[in-house]
Amino acid sequence: MSLRKPYQQPLAAGWWLKRTAYLLYMLRESTSILIGLFCIELWLALLSLARGESSWNHFITIIQQPVLLIINSLILIGILWHMWTWFQLTPKTLNLTWRGKPLAASTIKAGHYIATALISLVVITILGGWL
Repeated sequence: MSLRKPYQQPLAAGWWLKRTAYLLYMLRESTSILIGLFCIELWLALLSLARGESSWNHFITIIQQPVLLIINSLILIGILWHMWTWFQLTPKTLNLTWRGKPLAASTIKAGHYIATALISLVVITILGGWL
């Protein structure tokens, strides 16, 4: 066994900017930061809701600021793009069969979109009764 270290070619800091595929991949992965920000906001919303009506009303006043509305709009766009790219990738990683035949990629994608729409509709219906 040799004590020599294998050669590792040095990479420039912006290596991922050279190819469009790498750039899109890094942008998609960076949407996880936006999802993390939304999780923090949701956690703060639940904390304020648990503390009572006055705390909740204060939280609502804060998130209605124009800057936060813009940030939340960017977060929504990022989450929707993340979802879309994930659904495009799913048929490549999920090998489903029906009666011995593989399902078409379009069928798998459609199933994901339909499930997302139905779950969203149920959540909106439930929250609509509370608002």
